[in-house]
Amino acid sequence: GVGKTLSDTIIRRIFAHVQQDDDGQGGDEDDNEMVFEEFTDIVVALTCFTDADPYFPLEKKVEKFCGKLWEEAKAIGLRL
Repeated sequence: GVGKTLSDTIIRRIFAHVQQDDDGQGGDEDDNEMVFEEFTDIVVALTCFTDADPYFPLEKKVEKFCGKLWEEAKAIGLRL
């Protein structure tokens, strides 16, 4: 599943990179929050990290990743 591929360290590193401003510096905003654009960036980054097949369309990869993520969340009792 998704959790087996992504370690806590990898997720934190991707989250930190998504949080950076355009100049490459970390923002002054709360580092534990993100705007919707940053959220979509991280979903795509995590998708590409877990499925690096260059011949499979990105849109389909994201759908597949989100589907797996939702299934795993439900399996551990999270409500989405």
